[in-house]
Amino acid sequence: AADTQLGMIHSFACKEPGVSNWDAEVALTRKAIAAVNRLRPKPRFFVVCGDLVDAMPGVSYKPAQIRDLKSLLCELDPDIPPVCVCGNHDVGDVPTPEAIRSYQQDFGDDYFEFWVGGCQFLVLNSQFYHDDSETKQLRREHDRWLDQKLAGAEDRPRRHLIGLQHIPPFVADPEEDK
Repeated sequence: AADTQLGMIHSFACKEPGVSNWDAEVALTRKAIAAVNRLRPKPRFFVVCGDLVDAMPGVSYKPAQIRDLKSLLCELDPDIPPVCVCGNHDVGDVPTPEAIRSYQQDFGDDYFEFWVGGCQFLVLNSQFYHDDSETKQLRREHDRWLDQKLAGAEDRPRRHLIGLQHIPPFVADPEEDK
């Protein structure tokens, strides 16, 4: 899944600043979770690739959107853990250390690895690649971690390496502009 973005539909439909309603996204997310719960065999996890909620860092109703998303994720079958990936609405178009800390308090690490079925999954914070002007040190730590994970392939053989992130590294050509 991607862009559960609680509040986005209302923000597009209603240009009333400071007001948000996310009933539509709650209904859609609930429908998606019910469909995932019915799958057989059960998925090993359920990933949401960023923009978990619509409110940007610092918006007054962001905590309520986060609370409601977490409540929805609790509707997943307990054998299907959620995997949350941060996006620009989660940590900002220009992430700050404060926004990263807030995300970590709400959802856990902003980048991490996990293994399933012999496959290594690397969850990246792609916002660092979009704009790291406020998070140079955090980006360096992220890149060191990523380099270590990629270099450690000989230590633990893997069937596949899968990267999960919000912003794709490119659309059509690895050499294209941003």
